[in-house]
Amino acid sequence: MPDTPAPANGAPRATLSSVVADTRQLMEDFHIPELIELPEIDGDGAPRVLVLPRGMEARSIKPLVDEYRDRPERRTGTATLSDLESFIAWVIRFKDSNSAVFVDRAQDKPSITAIIDYHEAGEEQDAEPRFCKHRGVYRFPLSEAWKAWATIDGKALSHGDFAAWLEDRIGDVIAPPDHLAGADSLTEADLKLVELLKTLGGQFVGPSRLLDLSRGLKLTEEARFTSVQNLTSGEVELAYQNEHKEEAGAPLKVPSIFLLGIPVFDRGPVYRIPVRLRYRLSGSKLTWFVVRYRPQLSFDDAVNEDVDEVKSQTDLPVFSGAPEV
Repeated sequence: MPDTPAPANGAPRATLSSVVADTRQLMEDFHIPELIELPEIDGDGAPRVLVLPRGMEARSIKPLVDEYRDRPERRTGTATLSDLESFIAWVIRFKDSNSAVFVDRAQDKPSITAIIDYHEAGEEQDAEPRFCKHRGVYRFPLSEAWKAWATIDGKALSHGDFAAWLEDRIGDVIAPPDHLAGADSLTEADLKLVELLKTLGGQFVGPSRLLDLSRGLKLTEEARFTSVQNLTSGEVELAYQNEHKEEAGAPLKVPSIFLLGIPVFDRGPVYRIPVRLRYRLSGSKLTWFVVRYRPQLSFDDAVNEDVDEVKSQTDLPVFSGAPEV
């Protein structure tokens, strides 16, 4: 591109390069950020703000400053503890008078969280807020057996699936205590089971009886069920005919209730949980349902036992729910 013609008044002729240089200098002169110190507010010192021309970007210099620190400004991060003893030891190591603990009682993923730098207690004008960034969490490890039975609780099972399930999980079933039949001395837990039997009707059966049932169910998987009769013992009597031969088989007796002996948490205490068997006859096909009786009671007891241990060992307040985000 040719240079522009010289002006008529004899002034020096401007070149393209000089125009670009002048324009660049002009932009730099008018795009200088300015640091302005404001009057002191509420005794917190004089705040400073950076005033920038429109379109310019301001970036924090904190990352650059942090590179030269000998140590972090404050403790941050979340420690994940794998057992309750480690969680308690971690909390004791770092806690102060304002630390707090929160427990999440969700049945599918219970957990407990400690916030070391929690806000100071008291009214807002008297208590200092804190960052709440130094945390420790312990996720209660639900046992494999607990999760397995929770998965099918109340869900419809086909005849074959129900038979296979009973056979696979027979190790979780326990025999009813012999002394429930009429011993003089019963524990408080035994008395509750006795009362439950009176309420629900029927009688508990042991693992051998259920194993026999699962085998009988497998034999009748292709059968056509013709009738269901409730017996005075609380059992259900199923009448059926062979699918390929028009022969009636021996009635199959199905108990109405049995006992699980499983922990809520891994390596935790074992809880006796009553389980009811339910069925639905549609035409000649049976659908089965396995329903745990009030599992929330066992779950709450297991959580409360660990929470009480945390309270006792750490001497910190424990709140049910979730902390501020």
